[in-house]
Amino acid sequence: MIHPATRLAPVLGVAAAAALVSVHPALAQDNVPADPPAEEVPAKAPPAMFLTAADPAPSSLCQAGEQLLFSGNVLDDFGLGLSVCASPGERDAPATIAIRSEGEGGGTVVQCLATECGGFIEMTQYTRPRFTVLTLEWMDNGNWNKLTESYDAEQTADGEGVSVVRFQWASEDMLEAGTEPLDDPVEAFTEPLSMLALTQYLEVSR
Repeated sequence: MIHPATRLAPVLGVAAAAALVSVHPALAQDNVPADPPAEEVPAKAPPAMFLTAADPAPSSLCQAGEQLLFSGNVLDDFGLGLSVCASPGERDAPATIAIRSEGEGGGTVVQCLATECGGFIEMTQYTRPRFTVLTLEWMDNGNWNKLTESYDAEQTADGEGVSVVRFQWASEDMLEAGTEPLDDPVEAFTEPLSMLALTQYLEVSR
């Protein structure tokens, strides 16, 4: 930063301006505009699978202290938002897994200790070279829910891969009647295959 005294140099001379500051520094700073603040460079967010709701992503439903594993909006007529979250347990305690949803009809939370999610929240994983399918199934007030992500890097020359996420839902009555579940695409906000982080908490069927 240029010292304010140098602004007086053309009038008083460099030596006189310096002397003025050494004797009366306040005089040299009157009516001198401050330098503009430095422009702030926004920090990049960490990888989505490690985001926490202490500083949540705008579209995350996870709560403070929860790890964000997946977040997206179901492209249906109800504006349903979904987030899959985990709260790591202290010391040797198991993590808590929570599936949070919010839409036109309100919000719900399905959660369980990772060691007790069997039959309640189920995860499967299918993998072959350059292709992965992850599914997460759960029951919510008698309604069946299924979130599926397929990641295909076989058909892309750049190796980036193509991720497709879909959400299926069936009410208790639909299940009893054998009616096909609703099936809608999902706009994901987290990185592809971010749900793989669930494998460190849940028992996964392969």
